[in-house]
Amino acid sequence: MNLADAIRAAAQGGGVPLVSEVPTAFQPKGESAAQGPEAYVSQSAPPEAPSPAVIGGNVVRIELFMSAEQTTNMLRAIMIGQHTILTLAEAAHYLRIRPQTLSRLAEEGEIQGVEIDGKWRFPKNHLDEWIYATVGQTVNEVEQQDVA
Repeated sequence: MNLADAIRAAAQGGGVPLVSEVPTAFQPKGESAAQGPEAYVSQSAPPEAPSPAVIGGNVVRIELFMSAEQTTNMLRAIMIGQHTILTLAEAAHYLRIRPQTLSRLAEEGEIQGVEIDGKWRFPKNHLDEWIYATVGQTVNEVEQQDVA
């Protein structure tokens, strides 16, 4: 049973799939098959009743059985989706300063950026380097230096 089928079954009142339906590919390595599904059943006390906010809402609980290698691959795939080049708005949000301030710092060469078709782009590693270089200074001090 895949995730979509499990969600459909739960939505139609079919309940939660049994532990025995967990594919062997997702079962921890090194476990003997003789242990059966009981090995995956929690021995702790039953869960508490859901809060009133959850009862009427659309809440899905997902448990993933992943090996360390699967977890690493999943996190690596997530990180590939992260941008290393930020727009002016993204970079300003990342630095938690106003876009106007960041634009002025880039124009004056304080922060390294590239202007493409009149729009600023900032390599994330350059922003990190600027942060480390200006540790101890506040943005207001940097702005005052620009005025002077």
